[in-house]
Amino acid sequence: MGDSAKKITLLIALAAAFHSQYPISDPPSSDSGLTPLNRTSFVLLDTDERATIRLTPGTAVLLGSLDQFAHRHQVRLLWHPDTANDDGTSPHLLTSSHKVMTFPEGWETPIAAILPVPLTQTDQSPIAIECEPVDVVVQQDFELPRRRRFVVPCFCGQRVYDRNVLATEIARGRRVSVFLVDGDDAAAVATNHQPRRDVITVATEIIQRAEGRVLEYIETQIGQVTDLDEDGRLCFVLARLTTGEPANETQQPITGCVRPDDFLSELPSVDLAGAGGDIVYLDRLLPTGRELDAILAHELAHAATFCAIRQASPEDQWQLPGWLNEAIAHYLEMQINPASDNLRTRLSDFTREPHRFPLVIPDCVQQQSLRRGPTRAAACLFLSNTLQQMPQETLRTLVCCPLPGTDRLESVTGNSFSETFRAWGLSLMASPREFPRHVLRADNELKLQLAGTAFTWTAPVQRCGTLEILASSESQLQVTVVAATGTQTAAADETNRR
Repeated sequence: MGDSAKKITLLIALAAAFHSQYPISDPPSSDSGLTPLNRTSFVLLDTDERATIRLTPGTAVLLGSLDQFAHRHQVRLLWHPDTANDDGTSPHLLTSSHKVMTFPEGWETPIAAILPVPLTQTDQSPIAIECEPVDVVVQQDFELPRRRRFVVPCFCGQRVYDRNVLATEIARGRRVSVFLVDGDDAAAVATNHQPRRDVITVATEIIQRAEGRVLEYIETQIGQVTDLDEDGRLCFVLARLTTGEPANETQQPITGCVRPDDFLSELPSVDLAGAGGDIVYLDRLLPTGRELDAILAHELAHAATFCAIRQASPEDQWQLPGWLNEAIAHYLEMQINPASDNLRTRLSDFTREPHRFPLVIPDCVQQQSLRRGPTRAAACLFLSNTLQQMPQETLRTLVCCPLPGTDRLESVTGNSFSETFRAWGLSLMASPREFPRHVLRADNELKLQLAGTAFTWTAPVQRCGTLEILASSESQLQVTVVAATGTQTAAADETNRR
């Protein structure tokens, strides 16, 4: 081999290694819901592993990636149905739902599973929580205003910076105080040009709904939100949380935030001049009613989570992975208000393309569009499915478990992450949500992309045949051959006819 040929071979090998180790941008989706193959974005085809399995009529294939680094992988499927004999029967009659012919050692050996009974509701039944009115003492005119210094986070595009501000208490309840950052009420929605009255109305509703039932419910699920700064109340701060720059249309607006350092770090002081403590930051432009309930539930879930971690012994204070932290907050938000705007768009985007959005996102990945987008819907649905058959105290156990990453899931559930992940994929297949199902056509190559810890699946096949699967070893592909119910098989028949 000449020097030029050696150099070309080396460059190809380096390109393959690079694309297998680093995430890539999302190529556009086609009208069919499938993602076209981008030859510059994936592992080179000659590095792919090949598997062949036998399928029988009525079976579908669930494909998941166990790669926990949020990489994207190409997957190619080639379907070869058997040619019927003269009498119309298949030449290869099988005695089981599938038969493994060949499979790479780096992947999980495929198993057969039966599709769960379809759920009667889109998601787990929510808890009916109605906020009851409570007495609220509104401080508007007082001789000695209660003032505090805060470090307020402000989000600007992909960045976040801190603002050192002064704020004044404008409303107080039995367990909750609301502060307004000086000057941040100027842009609030005003009624008859009276912004001050308007923010007091917002503050009053925050207290009524937090103390009505939301705070109590969150504490029954995770644990008490402790009074870290010893001022007698949980502190809500109404502030400007985002800059005036146009928001990304694909992202949900930031309406609330909890800083881990406020709950986990030692306070610089315990008097009212201190900047830390048990604090929840809320944007001054808040929705009302049930939407406000959802926001409060989400942020209070974060607060209770950090309090539970802080109360654990030092050797047990393992950092909760960010994706799991958000999964817990969205799960409890969904119990309070399953129609939450904060979740609706994320769930809709995830439902259209579940293969694009990873469940597990390493904390080292700081890309806001990935961490705040439909991946949160994936995590919420995963946790909801995982907790369905578990005792009520499981959520707090999960928060306080002294293990890193997915190890804590394995400890709490008693199952490997691989098994829990597969069970979630099967629940998605059985969900009434309109997830895409890819139809296998004879001798036609189906090209897909699959993110790490994401799923895609096929419609049930109608004949015996052999399915070839090609994907990189880095995808850690998990294959499940699923026996569909009669109703689902009939639906697949209709899909194939169209």
